[in-house]
Amino acid sequence: MQVNGTIMKGCLILIAALLLASCAGTGGVRDPSRLSAQATRLEQRGNYQRAATLYLRLAQSTRGSDRDRYLVAAAFDLYQSGEDERALDALRRVTGPLQGNVLRRWALLSASLALLRHEPVAAVEFLGQLPLQLTHEDQAWAYLLRGKSSFQLGQPASGIGFLIYRENWLKDDNARDNNQQEIWNGLQQVPLQAIQDDLADAEDPLVAGWLNLAATAKLADRNPFLFKTAIAIWRSHYPDHPAIGPLLLRVIEAYRVFTDYPQQVALLLPLSGRRQSAATAVREGFMAAHFQQTDISLRPDIRIYDVSKLGPEQAYRLAIVEGADFVVGPLTRPAVASVAENKVSQIKTLALNFLERGSDAPDGFYQFALDPEDEARAVARRIAGQGLTRGLALVPNNDWGMRLVRAFRDEMQVQGGELLDYLAYDVGAQDFSSTITRLLMLTDSRARRSRLQSTLGVPLKFEPRRRQDTEFIFLAARPAQGRQIRPQLKFHYAADLPVFSTSAIFSPDTANNSLLNGVSFADMPWMIDPDLLQGQLSDAIGRVWPSLAARGRLFAMGFDAYRMVPMLHRGSFGDQQVLGMTGTLWLDSDRRIRRDLEWAEISGGEPRLLPGLIDDFSDPGMIDSSVVAEPPTADDDQSFGN
Repeated sequence: MQVNGTIMKGCLILIAALLLASCAGTGGVRDPSRLSAQATRLEQRGNYQRAATLYLRLAQSTRGSDRDRYLVAAAFDLYQSGEDERALDALRRVTGPLQGNVLRRWALLSASLALLRHEPVAAVEFLGQLPLQLTHEDQAWAYLLRGKSSFQLGQPASGIGFLIYRENWLKDDNARDNNQQEIWNGLQQVPLQAIQDDLADAEDPLVAGWLNLAATAKLADRNPFLFKTAIAIWRSHYPDHPAIGPLLLRVIEAYRVFTDYPQQVALLLPLSGRRQSAATAVREGFMAAHFQQTDISLRPDIRIYDVSKLGPEQAYRLAIVEGADFVVGPLTRPAVASVAENKVSQIKTLALNFLERGSDAPDGFYQFALDPEDEARAVARRIAGQGLTRGLALVPNNDWGMRLVRAFRDEMQVQGGELLDYLAYDVGAQDFSSTITRLLMLTDSRARRSRLQSTLGVPLKFEPRRRQDTEFIFLAARPAQGRQIRPQLKFHYAADLPVFSTSAIFSPDTANNSLLNGVSFADMPWMIDPDLLQGQLSDAIGRVWPSLAARGRLFAMGFDAYRMVPMLHRGSFGDQQVLGMTGTLWLDSDRRIRRDLEWAEISGGEPRLLPGLIDDFSDPGMIDSSVVAEPPTADDDQSFGN
């Protein structure tokens, strides 16, 4: 029988349509179960990226609960391979509702990714959606996440408790050792004050031991030379603590890098001439750190060279000839530039000033400075972090003032803000009213009143009105000028504007600091947040070298310079941060030591420490107490889910 060609063509089209329809639910995937099994095998072999690709392909080919299951599986594999953003994107495409293993995996992954974004409250909320029944592996994962959430929330005792309880689900000594490391890592995130607060209330000796060890380490961060003695005291109080073992050995080894000095260190300073007092303060800070090393065998030989007498190049060459393994100095920018341009040795050097921007430094040449322009940029970042975008500046009419306002303006632009205007004041003036009224446009307001009064021919009741387009004032000033300008700003209708400044505005030895009340400024811990060690050193300076009190910041600089020698000499600074007396110190890609400063507001004439804008543990508004539970006790036998 012959078949009509038209009928045959129609049959073929129909068959093709039926085949396409049969594949519509799988988007062309003929055998989803086989593809899923292949993805599972890839996971088992650790090939998470390829497994994720297959799961995403399956998710595109399915709908409903199957699609969600494949998306969660893909998110897990992406998370395991370090592709956190893609994992988060996959989870965001899940529509739900979820149940069973899919819900379990979704909640754990969502909490993990929330912690990577530093969103601990969200992480706890995700963990609260876990089902009651979990495998041992997932219980361990869940308690790890709950512990990390507590640390991020600034609740160290709670974090320790969760991770101690987690050991119920760990199988071997290696896993328990890793768990102890998680406790230690978490404690490093928490401010010292939060640790001390929890330690005061700790009843469990195991938790108290962890908190005490963390407090001991943090107090030693600014003076690692006392760490060995402090650890011996801690061990005497907690002789059976589980941290005594591999973890404590790692902690001690980590601190050894801070005390492993080269044999001979040269210090180049202008110890005569007009820079003598500044150089003396740096030298005394440097030597104070040196004598903090109670183990004399660890102290390097220190040789000091007067750059004013020898010249920077000659002093540097002489230090090398006499056997220096590391050089610290010189101090002034021209001297630093001279040494950098003519450096003939590969001896590593820590210069105590910055080269001009754009200048190339030779290999092994590091730079450390109390740079006012860096402080001005820090002020701009703080202002932007508080959500303020438009402001004015008052700066002195000298080179220092111009450098600060340029740095501040440029950083405000980077942060998306704007410096609307600035005026320079005469540093020798007593009355700054003229400059302030022009900056605030009060003169324009009075001129409008005069014109209107002249037009109407009658006297008018009038109160000047400052410009309304500004949200803050950046004030660059020394203490004497600042104490005069701040009250005059209030008098001229700017009392409601927040005032920000650099460290230059504050000196603890000046009278009438209450005139600066309300001014926020960036400064080093030595000045506004001294710990016990710093307080003792500061008192000693006042007794032994009263003339150095006004140059305390340079003393702290010398102390920190000595501390950084072993890390720079051994090349072990890396990307770590060091809690110094001059700030939190870190090394940038140009081999400059940068400082993250602390913030204070003058209140009652004294600096009152302000919380940071990131990871602010002191702000109770950030913590939802309804989702922060107490950790279970060690004898509780319960699953993690609610």
